Amino acid sequence: MRTGELDVTSGLNAGQKVGIWVNQAGLPAGPPLTHRAVVARTVLAAAVVPLALGVVLGFVAGVGRWVFDRRRLAGWDAAWASVGPHWTKRFWSRG
Repeated sequence: MRTGELDVTSGLNAGQKVGIWVNQAGLPAGPPLTHRAVVARTVLAAAVVPLALGVVLGFVAGVGRWVFDRRRLAGWDAAWASVGPHWTKRFWSRG
């Protein structure tokens, strides 16, 4: 327990004991969280974290699919560039 001077609102007598909460630096702070607040924050985190993970994994999967599709289409373009002229020449020469 520590003692010291503290400016408080009116309605208290000089020398009256007043309980306050302080942080690790010794500065005045609010009271600690209640059990209900801790449970509410835990439930909120348990609901938000899987959703956020799903969004991140969905984004990564979408980017991966985009990269693989571009690579696959580039391979098809290269294959068509080598085969296409021969095939189209035969097609148009038949009339």
